[in-house]
Amino acid sequence: MQRTWRRAALAASLSITGALGGLVAATPAQAETVPLELGLAVATDGTASTISGKAIVHGTVTCSQPTSVTVSGTVDQVVKKVLVRGRFDALVACTPGAPVAWTAAATPIDTTPFARGAAEVSTEASAYDAEYQRYVVYDTSIVDLVKS
Repeated sequence: MQRTWRRAALAASLSITGALGGLVAATPAQAETVPLELGLAVATDGTASTISGKAIVHGTVTCSQPTSVTVSGTVDQVVKKVLVRGRFDALVACTPGAPVAWTAAATPIDTTPFARGAAEVSTEASAYDAEYQRYVVYDTSIVDLVKS
């Protein structure tokens, strides 16, 4: 009788182990979380609108995960010995695999409009990474504005 009980206990143990083994094998491996990586590029050409006085700048962003990227910054230009400055913002739906284009218009803070010529563009790209909080990339570029 003791042998029967041992066989039944061994059979039950093997049955449970086999079932658990199947569950473990069927469970997919957990993906390791990787921090979000952002890339930012600012094009070296832009436009200065003769109608609105705004500077239009553009470029691309890249990302390692799908995310919304905020591109913001300032355009600074000296026009006839006057410093012209304007801020810009753009929201980009970034998907991994290829650069995603962005375009933004900087409105001059004062009455002097942006003009044809070199301008300094300071740009930052930021996105929220739930696992690692916020991620930001900075870039300062010289952009040649042409009249439009």
